[in-house]
Formats: sequence, structure tokens, C-alpha cells
Amino acid sequence: MLTPPDALTPTLSPGAGLTRRRFSHQLLAGSAAAVGLPAWAQRAPAAAPAAADQLAWPAAPAPLAAQHRRAFTGLAARIDQQLPDVQSLAVLHRGHLAFEHYRAGITAATLQDTQSVTKSVLALLFGCAMADGHLRGPQELVAMRLPQLLRVGADTRVQRLRFEHLLTMTAGWPAEQTAQRDRDDDLRQLARRPFVAEPGARFAYDNGAANLLALALANAVRRPLAAYARERLFAPLGIHAFNWRRGAQGHALGALGLSLTPRAMLRLGQLALADGRWQGRALVPADFMRQATERRNAGGAPLFAAYGYLWWVAATAPSRRAERRTAMANGYGGAGNFVQPPPDPGVAPPPPTPAAGAPPAQANGFGGEGDLLPPAARPGGGRHLAPHAREHGARPGADADPARRAARAAGPALSMRHALVTAALAPLLLWQGRRVRRVTPRLPEAAGPRAGTTGHGPPLRLLVLGDSAAAGVGVARQSEALTGCLLAELAPHHTLHWRLLAHIGDDLAQTAQRLPALAAERFDVAVLSIGVNDVTGRTPPARWARAYADLLAQLRRDHGVRLSVLTPVPPMHLFPALPQPLRWTLGQGARRLNHALATLAQRTPGCALLAAPFPLDDPGLMAPDGFHPGARANLLWAQAAAAAIRRYHQASHDRTPATP
Repeated sequence: MLTPPDALTPTLSPGAGLTRRRFSHQLLAGSAAAVGLPAWAQRAPAAAPAAADQLAWPAAPAPLAAQHRRAFTGLAARIDQQLPDVQSLAVLHRGHLAFEHYRAGITAATLQDTQSVTKSVLALLFGCAMADGHLRGPQELVAMRLPQLLRVGADTRVQRLRFEHLLTMTAGWPAEQTAQRDRDDDLRQLARRPFVAEPGARFAYDNGAANLLALALANAVRRPLAAYARERLFAPLGIHAFNWRRGAQGHALGALGLSLTPRAMLRLGQLALADGRWQGRALVPADFMRQATERRNAGGAPLFAAYGYLWWVAATAPSRRAERRTAMANGYGGAGNFVQPPPDPGVAPPPPTPAAGAPPAQANGFGGEGDLLPPAARPGGGRHLAPHAREHGARPGADADPARRAARAAGPALSMRHALVTAALAPLLLWQGRRVRRVTPRLPEAAGPRAGTTGHGPPLRLLVLGDSAAAGVGVARQSEALTGCLLAELAPHHTLHWRLLAHIGDDLAQTAQRLPALAAERFDVAVLSIGVNDVTGRTPPARWARAYADLLAQLRRDHGVRLSVLTPVPPMHLFPALPQPLRWTLGQGARRLNHALATLAQRTPGCALLAAPFPLDDPGLMAPDGFHPGARANLLWAQAAAAAIRRYHQASHDRTPATP
């Protein structure tokens, strides 16, 4: 079924190259506070009213406005009921303000502490300073722009520090994730911290490194950092209300301390979306903006994503042509920006052309200071399958293509709603996913044989294929798992030649990659359990349905499978281990895949789709981890699969003409 959701891992092959250079979707954070916040960061001070910043966006055209109403209906009520600490939420989609929700005295003009989002803004200012000729680039020695560093540093490694080391959190100092107050902007204290590695050798999330960068940058531009930010970045963006907290020595901090309005956060996200351009002007050099949001190292705690230049970077699920990226400015508690990658051109065409003057972007404001989840699939992206169908020999536009029909089953309204709402709640979802993964017990696969022969009667060749649920995670022995229970159900009636091919964490693509291990083995029946890891991995329904159809065809063609018994993706909104709203969000993803699976099963010969075989809201049916089925659930599941197999064989027998 799944390994606990890495709603945070970013699922996402963080070590692979990021080849796509442009963004088409963007989601940004504004102002809220999340529950259960990590202990290493400070709580934000009480929000203060800001000066009147209009920061308006044009009204959405009628069709787009209708989409927004459908996507966000009821969201405000759910926030009020389920997320009492969330103060504000704002979503900008294709250049239009799609949704705003504020409470507890917060308004669109309220300044809120963005915490570590300050670091990512600092990176933007570094790019501005490069464009203005104050800095040559990331490879420049820090001491060239901050000579005082040489006089206060006790370790000679200080002399070898480059701006790149500070931008990538690889200076060589130990991780420092808490504010120090009396030494946040004290150059002597920052420089004399003990090194634990050579500069550039390893990542360590370090507030001190960002504060040192702020000191060096202010020295390079020869004015206070807040003044430079106002002149060079904020004013051109139309942001006139902000506050930048200073340390004990009177210098603006680089690690935290910047307060902005939710709508100002959206402006900054649009800037990142456009590779540093705003209204035709290059505020940040495009090359630097791309470098900042590309993977510079593997990263680590607290977000456990790859790292760019003071931006977190996660690669989305790899496509057939390229791997895409999500760039994230992360602040403790919910505030942040994240920029959603475009859809793969091999999977879906680009989004429709927006209204005149509106950038092709999607933006979201979510408040506070927390972690960020890489966004879900692009709204409506699950409907564009014709190019791939033609690659596989189908006639263009052929409605007989089961994958095409399955993709349509996801529906544009459901896709839009799930994508936008998931993106809007991304900061809290990311934090919840990380916490669930950290506290959930890791159960092994069930012990016992994975192949054999048993039973009495006519021969039946059986393959059980899929993920950790099929592998027996949640029970101790294979006799209590799906395969063992299924053998017990069928053995009185058949001589079973069986094999189990299932592994923890496998999604659909990984399952398909394991089929060559079967070589030329032949089977009559295959029982499949696939989909939970595709939900947590955010596989678009269109791509999933297409790949599922290919897998079924391969089982028929290469292994002689006559009946494929398909297990639906379980109702993840009932998983006991998942908190709200993560539970609801993953549940919506499961529904989308099941829509596609139902249509695929209906249109594909030799398929039987099981109804939900057991009520997951009965906690006695689940394993101790709250993610996998227990022994009772496996028994009910096996009974449902065995009944489908018996019905198929009875129908086949009834169709066989009697021998004269």
C-alpha cells in the first residue's frame, strides 16, 4: 500500500538534474500559523497593521472565475473548523486573485513575520547586487566585500569562504536553527564559531551563515539592507509596506525578521516565476534566478529537500522527457513561497493563454512560518492523452482507448479543486507529512515464501503484484497477508502455482519495472494492489491510467494473464495515522485515481475491479502503523478477490460449449 507519505520528501528524486528552465505555475505563502510547530524556531510576534498596500490584480474572466468558485467552495469553512491556527490564505491563479480568507483581525494589509523566507529574499537581493555591479557573483570571496572578516576570524577557513558557501549553506559551521539574539548580527561571534567541515564540503542549515551574508551584502551595497531592499526590490514590485527586524548590533538580519503582507508574498513569487523580470524590467538577473532555484546540493534538515541559493528545491516526479522542479522559500509555521513546475510537454500541453497582461501563473498565499509541500498536478492536466495514444499505435482521438477514457474520468472540476486546494494548504501539509513519517513505526514485509505450489483440483497459475500492502506489511507472516489468505480461499478448489511480486514503496512505474524478473512465466490470474504510493507521489491521473493500461496489456501479452483483479486505491481519508487536512488531501488524490481506474476496468477486457473490500474506519482492521491492512482486513480482501476469480471461472465454464 505505502510507505508513510513523504508529503515532504519531496518525492522526487532530489538528486537528479533539473533540466526544465521555466515555470508555469506558482504557489506562494502569506500569513498563517500552523499547529505542532518545530521547536527550533521562534514564534512570530503579533501581527501589526501595515500601510495601505493595494497590490491589486485584475478581475478574472467569467469562465476562470467560475472555476475558482468551484475549486474553493467550502474551503473557508473547513479552514475555520479544522485549522484554528491558520490566520490567512490567499490564492493567485493565472494572474487573478482566486481566493482570500482572513480571520482573527488579520487583513490583506497586515504585516506578518515570514521567518526564514527572509533567507530567500536575501538571495534575490544578492542577485540585484550582482546586476548593479556591487558583487561579481557567488564565487567571490566573502572577505573581498567584508574585510573585517579577516580581522575577527580565528580559523583560517574563514578566509576561504565564498558567497556560494553562504548561499548554499555549506560554509562548514554546524547547523544552527535557532535565533541567538545577542549574536545574530555580531560579526565577531559569527566568524569565530568552530568549523566542523571544510567550506563547500557539506550542507548544514545555519542561521548564522545567512546573517553573515546579510552583513557582507549590506557592506557591498554601502547602505542598510532594508533601504536597499526598498529601493531595488520592493518599490519596483509595488510593495511599500514591510518591516525588517534588526539584531542587537543594529544590522538587518539575514536569517529571519522580514515581515510582509500576504499579497506582497504573491508579488515575490511572481517575480521568481518570471525568472526575475517584472513588468518588462529585469530586477534579478535571469541566470542567477534560475541558479538560485536549481539544485546546488542534496540539502538536509529541517526540510530534507535539495538546496539552491537560499531556496529549497524539489524535483517533481520524473517524466519521460525531463525532470521538473519546485522551488520553495520556507519559513517556520507556514509562510513561504513555492513555485510550481510546468507540466511535461509529453504529458499535457501548456496551460491556456491567460487574459491580456496576466502572467501564466498560479499563486497561493498561505500564512505563517512552516514547511512547503511540492504542489499537485496541474489543474486539468489529466485530460491530454492523444499524443501518447498515437505513439502506441492507437488511432487519433480513438474513444476506444481505455487509458483515454480513464483519464477523462478524473474530470476537470475534481482535478482543479484538488490541485488548487492542495497547493493552498501546502505549508501545513508538508509539515504534517514530515511529522507522520517521523513518528510512524516502520513495519517490515511479512515473512514467508514468495512462490510455491499448493492445493487440489484444476490448475490455476496466480500472480500477486504490487506494493507494500500486497507484500504483507502490517502482519508478521505471509499466511496472514493477502497472498496467504487468498491461497487458503482457493486451495480447496485448485492446484495453485503462485508467485508474489510486491515490495515496500513501489508505485505503478516501479511495479512495471519488476515484470522482467518474471521472464517468460505464465499466469492465469493476476491480483494487483497499486496506487497509494502514486497518490503520495502525486502522479497525475492521466499518466497513471495510461501506465496502468500498459501494465495490463503487458500482463496479457507477455504472461498470458486472462483475468486481472484490480484493487482500488484505499480510502486514504480514513487512514487513522493521517491528521487533517493531510488525510482529506490524500483522500481526494485516491478518489481521482479510482475514477480513472473504474473507467479503465470497465473498458478493458478481462478486468475485475473489486469494491472497497473492508471499512477502514474500523480501527480494528488496520495494522499498528495506521497505514496498512491488518490480518482481518487481509482476510476480507482475499475473500473479495477469490469471489471475483470464482465468478470469472464460472462464467468461462458457462461459455464453454459442451463436448458432444
